[in-house]
Amino acid sequence: MAQERRKNFKEIVMLVLKSRWTKIIGTITFILLLTFVNSSFFIHQRITPESYFINCNDVDRLASGSTIVQISELQTAMIANQGKTEPWVSVSGLLEIDSQGNIIWEYMPDGLVHHVDHEIVERNGGYFFCDSFKDAVKFVRKSTKEVEWAYHLKDINWTLVNSTWGPNHLYNLPCEQWDLEECIDWSHLNDIDFKNYGTWESMLISIRNFNLIIEVNYTRASQRTIAVAEDIVWYYHGELTHQHNPDYLPNGNLLIVNSDKQKIIELNMTTKEVIWEWSHPSLSWPRDCDLMPNNRLLVTDVDKVLIVNITSGDIIHIFEPIFGGYEADFLPVTNTVLVSCGSAGVILEYDIESGKIVWRWGTDVLKHIVYSNMFILIFYEFLWIMIATQMKSKKRWFLIIPFGILIVLELSLIIGYYPFMVNIFVSSING
Repeated sequence: MAQERRKNFKEIVMLVLKSRWTKIIGTITFILLLTFVNSSFFIHQRITPESYFINCNDVDRLASGSTIVQISELQTAMIANQGKTEPWVSVSGLLEIDSQGNIIWEYMPDGLVHHVDHEIVERNGGYFFCDSFKDAVKFVRKSTKEVEWAYHLKDINWTLVNSTWGPNHLYNLPCEQWDLEECIDWSHLNDIDFKNYGTWESMLISIRNFNLIIEVNYTRASQRTIAVAEDIVWYYHGELTHQHNPDYLPNGNLLIVNSDKQKIIELNMTTKEVIWEWSHPSLSWPRDCDLMPNNRLLVTDVDKVLIVNITSGDIIHIFEPIFGGYEADFLPVTNTVLVSCGSAGVILEYDIESGKIVWRWGTDVLKHIVYSNMFILIFYEFLWIMIATQMKSKKRWFLIIPFGILIVLELSLIIGYYPFMVNIFVSSING
């Protein structure tokens, strides 16, 4: 009886697979699924542009216990590379998030006036941030959400900083060397840091596209409405190539991530000599490095976060896999590491001892897009393989073999998602 039922079931399956309606319904379902799934991502983004399909760069844990993060729509960087700033891709801002993941404060400016990008520094009742689109450092008052001060690089006569940087030098020609619709992201400011020298305060600025770091007398510059060369008291370009996140060290030196060269360097500010460096074969494109207690470094790469012993150079801990890693902070009170996953649009907090994620915010939309599309494609291709097995013609192999190869490739993409995305990211950054 059971054998007869199995035989009847098999005959029904064969009839279904041979039916032309199976091919028509399967194809229509496939198209509708692809359309619905992919449209839903962008519809969701339009509804909640401040928290979905975003890029997260700098992230900090505030004294109150909440978390401040810089966000922007993920498509913004892609469009910016073409010199375009349509309002629909210019959403950016600062979000303060409580421990439950709720947004409790936000600054979301008009994207054509201010673009909040990369680094944020909390102080003086507000936040300093990099505005890469306008090539400026700006300060926004938290209570009023008004920008009260700006430092624009285009105002500076760079020849007065270095006489060899003449009027036709890159630094003095905003965007004229590129074929862009609009002058945006000419310098790519990506970091700011402050230091109190006693009688005056400095502002350290990383200018990625210039391969340049400058130190500005912020005490003087803050009293001006326009940036001037006279306030630049120190600069370094040396061997830098697309550097990120330079930090003042307690010994007076700088800790710099020399991203394109996959190196962490310590620079003597007085002699401008590299006195120490660290690299590792596993580094892809690091973008942050912080000094930790007990002679350790916290290094953020695009696919992982590392804790490194400074003396031996040994890797003590690895937190992975991630995609788009931009910046990480060690939180001594909780003995955790707070990580901004950049292009993934996710913030992760790892417990150092266990390596487990203890807090998370955001949605890795890129991963969801890849996975959902691959599963839909695999299902459709598998259906056609099953249909082809019922064909008596030798032409069935023209369906079975290509679809079989596609399924293997799609499964490989799902399994190797993180290294695949990192390779694309690093290749696009380095041209």
